[in-house]
Amino acid sequence: MKTNKFNNRVFHFFVFSMKKFLIIPFVMLFFVSLTCPVVAFDKEDLEKLKSTKKCPKCDLERANLSGIELIGANLSYANLSGADLSGASLTWVDLSFADLILAIMSKAKLYRTNLRDANLFRANLSKANMSKSNLSGAVLCHTLIPDGKEDNSGCK
Repeated sequence: MKTNKFNNRVFHFFVFSMKKFLIIPFVMLFFVSLTCPVVAFDKEDLEKLKSTKKCPKCDLERANLSGIELIGANLSYANLSGADLSGASLTWVDLSFADLILAIMSKAKLYRTNLRDANLFRANLSKANMSKSNLSGAVLCHTLIPDGKEDNSGCK
């Protein structure tokens, strides 16, 4: 009988101690996350794009541009990684050398869009209209193409 009480006490002590050790890293992670800057787009670049439609080398990372009309815009060398461009009108847009990693471009109008040497790693282009678009040299790796299939032709 005494060994059972002893074993129960040891067990409860062990469980209680383990809870402390599990909670401490989460609390530390929470406080560290408060001090880390959030990566986001440059608001001035977004305003420049909206007013002039000329924003080469702009930082629009993770920007919400869904449904925006940018016909004929210049976004060459722009950082659009993680940006939401779903349903956007991007006809005749220059996205050459743009970073479109994880960009969401489902149902976007990409007619005659220049995507030469753009990085489309894990981008979502499902149901996008890409008629006559230039994709020469573009990185297509784990990229969802308009028909919903995954294109891995550019994976190394």
